[in-house]
Amino acid sequence: MNWEKILRTTGEFVRYASYAAVIEGWLQADPDTAHGLVARYVEASSADERARMDEALVTHAATHFDPQARARMVRLYGTFKVVENLCHGGFR
Repeated sequence: MNWEKILRTTGEFVRYASYAAVIEGWLQADPDTAHGLVARYVEASSADERARMDEALVTHAATHFDPQARARMVRLYGTFKVVENLCHGGFR
């Protein structure tokens, strides 16, 4: 049994689950609050953290079944990228 692979896969799952929980929180908030939460997240996050959340946002939007939630995800992603550009001098 390859424990290293199992632990790495488990760690990746837990990390993605935590990003998914944050994203779902953003989706549950009213639009103004959600965009403010996204902006604060981007402002406070390292480049590596933003890269992982970027990937999680894209994956979450691509796999979300509700068209309205998917459209909202696209708007939140836009906020994410604009704030990243403004606060961190460009995209990672």
